[in-house]
Amino acid sequence: MKKFLSILISVIIIVLSLSITCFAIDTVTLSLQNETVYAGDEFTVNLFVSDNSKISGAVIDINYDKSKLEFVSAKEGAILDTKANISIRNINKDNSYVRFAYMATGSSITSEGILFSVTFKVLESANGKTDLKITIPSPADFVSDNLEKIPYTVRNASITILNDIPTETTSETEKESTETFTDYFSETESQTLNTTDTNNNGKDNDNDNVITIVLVLIGLAFICFGVAVAVKKKRK
Repeated sequence: MKKFLSILISVIIIVLSLSITCFAIDTVTLSLQNETVYAGDEFTVNLFVSDNSKISGAVIDINYDKSKLEFVSAKEGAILDTKANISIRNINKDNSYVRFAYMATGSSITSEGILFSVTFKVLESANGKTDLKITIPSPADFVSDNLEKIPYTVRNASITILNDIPTETTSETEKESTETFTDYFSETESQTLNTTDTNNNGKDNDNDNVITIVLVLIGLAFICFGVAVAVKKKRK
């Protein structure tokens, strides 16, 4: 019985020790932001680290598709100790990646912020979507100041590549729209002018008819006057 209790107590102590160790280091989040870019553009992605990471040593890769993206440059983030050993280099293989290596010479990283930034250029032939993936080669490559392995999660980035609308197509569309409106207004103007001419012609015809009637009445009046004068002379 005593042996059993001794074994049970030992197991409890070990479990408690493991629990304390697990809770001593928080899970760290490494993340990249999504981007929407055009073919031929340059853009920069930042690798963010969450608060209180306690990173003392790290090797982190950002994997990219070299058939769509080209490495331009990289630089360390402001939260890093300038006295630390820092290396950022691009490695071109079948699976291209940018490797960040960090080893603190003093205190570990505790504040959240940007670990490092990478600038890429989008190839002219690229289109659609491509991913930037965060990987850590080995758990031993992400440790605290006492060389404890730090648990982590990653949030990869999705890069959407757009293509410019061809200038000729836009110009042709604008030209067609302009011609359509021009034709419409020209036709409307022509109809308006025709209507005006028709109305004017009608008014001219009415005026001519009135003048003709007046002249006829004046002529009849002179005739009647002449006849009356002649009859009067015969009576005398």
